[in-house]
Amino acid sequence: MAGILVSIGSLVAMALIDPLLLGLTLLVVVLAAVVVVGLGGRIQKLTLQAQTQVGLLAAGVARAIPGIRTIRAAGATSREIATLHAQANDAYGTGVRLAKVMALIAPIMGIAFQAAFILVLGIGGYRVASGAMTVANLVAFLLYLFMMIMPLGQVFSAYTAVQNALGAVIRIQEITDL
Repeated sequence: MAGILVSIGSLVAMALIDPLLLGLTLLVVVLAAVVVVGLGGRIQKLTLQAQTQVGLLAAGVARAIPGIRTIRAAGATSREIATLHAQANDAYGTGVRLAKVMALIAPIMGIAFQAAFILVLGIGGYRVASGAMTVANLVAFLLYLFMMIMPLGQVFSAYTAVQNALGAVIRIQEITDL
């Protein structure tokens, strides 16, 4: 809650200092948010897929261990091993894809926030040189930019964690429906 208030206060102060720089900053932040939201849907889908595949693997192992005598007597050992191996590979592959997508979130946020900083610094420096803005206002704007960015990073991180949890919740609901 405090982060939201700090972000709103920073936005208001930034709007009072220089609406043009605020608009450019918000453009970069919105672009990053669109990418993160797009990846969030993928995270939810991959989490659901990973949960399903791990469940199938666990069910296969739970079936094979008590029935090992029957499996060996029927000569199906190699088939069972191949099936469990394929399920383990599927679960592993999905887990790796999920980890790759989740690993993209932090760099995307970092690049977006650094791009906003560089954009503000460059255009703000130009505005200071042209006399449209004072150095003090540019420094204040940059400080407010950092105050706004920190809570936004936490919001993006929380969003991806929620998407990850929603994928697991959907799987739990599927199981309880069975």
